[in-house]
Amino acid sequence: MSLLLTDCKYSTRFNHVIQLVPALPVIPLISLYSLKLIIVQRIIAAFCSILIYNYIIVNSRHPQKTMSTTASFLIGFGVILPIMLQSPFWFVNVLDIRSKAMRLLLLSLPLTGTLRLLEAFFGFTPQEASSSLQNYMVYFTTLVDVEFDSKTQKPIYVTSQDLMLLSKQCFLSSLKLVVALCIFAPMSYTPFETGVLAHSTNHTFADIWSWMHILNNFVAATILSFSLEFGSNNINLLIEITTGIKTKQMVNNPMFASTSVSDFWGSRWNNLIHVALKRGVYKPVRKYCNKRSIAAAATFLASGILHEYCWGLLFYVHDNEKDYESGFCSNCVYPHYGKNVIFFGWNGVLIVFEYVLSQFYFVRKIRTKLPNIIITAMVLITALPIGHLFTGDWVAAGYYEQIQM
Repeated sequence: MSLLLTDCKYSTRFNHVIQLVPALPVIPLISLYSLKLIIVQRIIAAFCSILIYNYIIVNSRHPQKTMSTTASFLIGFGVILPIMLQSPFWFVNVLDIRSKAMRLLLLSLPLTGTLRLLEAFFGFTPQEASSSLQNYMVYFTTLVDVEFDSKTQKPIYVTSQDLMLLSKQCFLSSLKLVVALCIFAPMSYTPFETGVLAHSTNHTFADIWSWMHILNNFVAATILSFSLEFGSNNINLLIEITTGIKTKQMVNNPMFASTSVSDFWGSRWNNLIHVALKRGVYKPVRKYCNKRSIAAAATFLASGILHEYCWGLLFYVHDNEKDYESGFCSNCVYPHYGKNVIFFGWNGVLIVFEYVLSQFYFVRKIRTKLPNIIITAMVLITALPIGHLFTGDWVAAGYYEQIQM
């Protein structure tokens, strides 16, 4: 989420970020090159939003539909979706973008755009956002969620107090990330030697329950959450300053304050994608099958598939990185696909299991008696043994080194 273009072919000419200390992540300044790229992607998003609004949302509301559902489907999934999914690869190929942080920024359109296309097709777009084309363009093209007034159905504008609070959050998230990077950078972000590479698929049952393996996964996940919090807070601040529109917080201390698995994924880790998955996958599945467990499982399966797509872009190997004769990049990470489906599928199982257990009185009673830190630790231990399926490739590919200066 950071806007550093450390490995981009054209970054030297345009990168104006000030270097402060060796492990300081990018401060909320955007290079001219980054800004141009964001603007071009937002133009593509605006084009897609106009098509979705006119040919899917408005058409579905019209008492006498101007076109068939099949035609709307073909426009949405035959024209709009391929544009959103393919455009990041076009940028990476043409501009030779190698920074994982910059590629992560490019994923905002295909991820949120795909899910907002689904919610529009199934009729779950928020009423305020779909009340006018202007509102929908704001809703669709913004990098993060924006707040709307339910009465006026207009975007809520920021106050000076909002900006001060967000600036404070930016500083604190930056400070947390700086401290974490300074501590764990000398250890290559794997403080404990386990004998098995985190991004490999060679872990035995004993390996994944090793306390050293679990702590390594905790460190990797914590730094990743800090970097997402830092990036999203600074993007929120950029949007609020440039547009005056109030935004919603994306990351809310998931590694140290979660009270349940559903609280971790539903309220703290990447709320932007959570809300989009809820409207684009969970609600449509729940509408047609009326089974909470099936809808939850489908949502986490969809999340796993979307993350596999993310891995395809994040770890995409440009031709310029490959050896001319072998066609292989010796310094690149070639991830094993399918790990994200397993990881998020397991968390979907945990959500269902949590719902079943919550029906018992003694479980609810225990939760009220235990200290919050114990509850959070119990939540994390349900996923950390296989956390390397999600975080291992980030460590191996040098993402954390790239967000340093």
